[in-house]
Amino acid sequence: MGYTDYYIKAPSKEAFDAVIPTETSGYYDGDTPVTETVPVGWDGVLLDRVGTIFRDTGQTYEVNGQVSPILEPTEGYHVNVRVRDGFTLPDALQPFVIQAPINPKRVWA
Repeated sequence: MGYTDYYIKAPSKEAFDAVIPTETSGYYDGDTPVTETVPVGWDGVLLDRVGTIFRDTGQTYEVNGQVSPILEPTEGYHVNVRVRDGFTLPDALQPFVIQAPINPKRVWA
């Protein structure tokens, strides 16, 4: 089975969520009812919500002898999308597709 990977950059999480068809489902965790919203209607499409990506500023800070880099957020809300052969990338995601990064922060295993 083959696949095609896409890198998505939406202006915000809300903008990305607005194009995803969803339905609400529920289940019980023991005696506790749980409700969640899940994507529907996109057979053969897998989503990996990366969210905000942070980049190193080149500066550091120290707390209790531990030196850590200072990071800043990059623009946009990032999602990795994998589409199985025989399926297509949903039209709603086309405006958000970006060129594959040279060094992606997160990839499929």
